[in-house]
Amino acid sequence: MPKVAELDLYDLPIGEQSFANDPNPDMLAAREKHPWLARSPFGIVITEYGACSEILLMDDKLETPAAHIVEIMGGEGTNWARFEVECLIARERADHDRIRSSVRMAFSPRAIVAHRERIQSVVSTLLDEWAPKSHFDFEAFASRFPVAVMFGLIGVPLARIAEVKDWLEIVGQSFSLDRSLFPQIRKGFDALWEFVDCVVKERMADGGRSEPDLLDALIVAEGDGRINATELRDLLLFLFVAGYDTSKNQLSHIMSLMLDRPAEWRRCATDRSYCDKVVDEALRHSGVATSYRNLADDVECRGVTFPKGTMLIFPMGIVCRYSGPFENGLEFDPKRSNANRHTAFSRGMHTCLGMHLARLQIAEGLHLIAQRLKNPRRDGEVVWRLFPGVWGPKQLPIAFERSSS
Repeated sequence: MPKVAELDLYDLPIGEQSFANDPNPDMLAAREKHPWLARSPFGIVITEYGACSEILLMDDKLETPAAHIVEIMGGEGTNWARFEVECLIARERADHDRIRSSVRMAFSPRAIVAHRERIQSVVSTLLDEWAPKSHFDFEAFASRFPVAVMFGLIGVPLARIAEVKDWLEIVGQSFSLDRSLFPQIRKGFDALWEFVDCVVKERMADGGRSEPDLLDALIVAEGDGRINATELRDLLLFLFVAGYDTSKNQLSHIMSLMLDRPAEWRRCATDRSYCDKVVDEALRHSGVATSYRNLADDVECRGVTFPKGTMLIFPMGIVCRYSGPFENGLEFDPKRSNANRHTAFSRGMHTCLGMHLARLQIAEGLHLIAQRLKNPRRDGEVVWRLFPGVWGPKQLPIAFERSSS
């Protein structure tokens, strides 16, 4: 049985701008050379839908490579490094379940649907400010959306968004594997930690809300001994960062796709259920998240041996273009009946906690935005974030006709 190091694999340039701009040529070339494996400067890339799912479900064989990421980024000895190796996504098995259970019910489908009106209100307020402009950078607009929703979930006034938005942007690059960003990431993280600590202390001093929200639930969990004070703050900060970059980048990516599909954009304005289909197909075709795992033990899979410590990279947001049960997978088709079988929210114990919130807020946002921004078109150069980390447009200038309503 060959070892992975002995295989002749394609070298995927996943850290380069050319790959971020269009991953298709390299991904197709990689799968031509080997059906499910490729190399990269950062680790072994799993390039096939079934293999991604199969390996990610081996929870007892996998570890989140937080310590490895810290080493790559040069962050040893900082509070950011402590957070990366102790936060929810880095915890394993029983410890992971203990912390996740403290907020699991708050992110259930039933609990999330209760926030529909709040999400609609946030989007409408943003559109009242931005829609009269006739042209703007859509990514800049989208960046205001998910953080406003999260502020609503924890009862923080929207006026305080300005305190954290720029820090969320840079801390979201923590898994970019770009060491040059670390000084900014560290500064941003420390500012966010101070903000979160302040929010928690203010709520504790107030004694909670008459209608308890997510923050009250976390404070109760600390009081019951299910989580400690540091874990409470880590979890709140994790929810901020994880929900910010993914949701706004995904919404921006959907707009980029819709700019070439005016009929589908018009339908999004009139058919709310169609927006759900667009979101699922966008997650299948152009999901923005990549999963990372280290092997905690030697693993044999599909006739290949992987040694303990191997870092595996799962491009979950795009692997469904090239493999899996998706006919003509390179095509973006919201009418696709099985798009919800995508892997954009990962697999195994670390399946995205906020996936129901993400789907709902993006679909609600898409429906309202399409009503207010008529006939959108590109109005300048589209700039893409590098692929490791959270992919998506970094700059998406658009022009549009304002709705008369």
